[in-house]
Amino acid sequence: SRSHPSQTVQKMASALGIQTCIRMGRVGLKVAQIAEAKAEVYVSLSTETYEWDTCAPEAILYGAGGMMTDALGGALRYNKPHPNTPRGILATNEGLRPSALKTTLEYAKQRFEV
Repeated sequence: SRSHPSQTVQKMASALGIQTCIRMGRVGLKVAQIAEAKAEVYVSLSTETYEWDTCAPEAILYGAGGMMTDALGGALRYNKPHPNTPRGILATNEGLRPSALKTTLEYAKQRFEV
C-alpha cells in the first residue's frame, strides 16, 4: 500500500526475490500494472478491500492472462452478505503465479483461518 506498507508484505517480496516495489493507491491501478506487464504481483493481506474494488480488476487481469484469487489461492467470491475480501488478495501474472502463491500461503495461513 502506498500509505501503509506492511512488514509482512515486505518479507514476502524479499522471499520472492522482488527488488523493486511500486507504491501506489487503489487496487485497480495496481492490478492494471500487472495486466500491462509493468509489475508481476500484488498481495494484500487486508480484509478491508471490497467486492467493488476487485471485480473489474479481476476481469481485466484475467483477460490479460493473469489471475486474481484470495491470498490462500481460492476464488474471490462476490455477492456475499459482507462484501469484503475476508482472506486478502493475490494478483499475479502467469509466470510468477506458482512461486507467489507458495510464498503467500506461508504468510496467509498465519493470518487467516484455513
